[in-house]
Amino acid sequence: MMIFSLVLSALLAWVLTAALRHYALMRNVLDIPNARSSHTRPTPRGGGVAFVLVFTVFAAISTALPITTPPGTWALIGASLIVAITGFIDDHHPLPARWRLVGHAAGAGLLLWSFGGIPR
Repeated sequence: MMIFSLVLSALLAWVLTAALRHYALMRNVLDIPNARSSHTRPTPRGGGVAFVLVFTVFAAISTALPITTPPGTWALIGASLIVAITGFIDDHHPLPARWRLVGHAAGAGLLLWSFGGIPR
């Protein structure tokens, strides 16, 4: 069952990444290289959203199955969705750094809150 889940999640990530790449090219959601870029040609944005969606789907399925689910799974799903949505919005309409920070801090704060604060 674990191998099946791994193969299925890899295939789903591959299909979603291709779909998001096509979407980015059609909507002109590209990262245009500048002096600080690590690449030399325009690159479609948003590919990480596919991985977050696949993780979310499989984590949600695992919580519904009669297996042991690690504590904090729903908080991790929520935090990853907050960060992914922040990135997706930023890809389409560049956000000021403070709003990106707010999105990332909200995701991190959700995780910290769900685990009872900063571990000692």
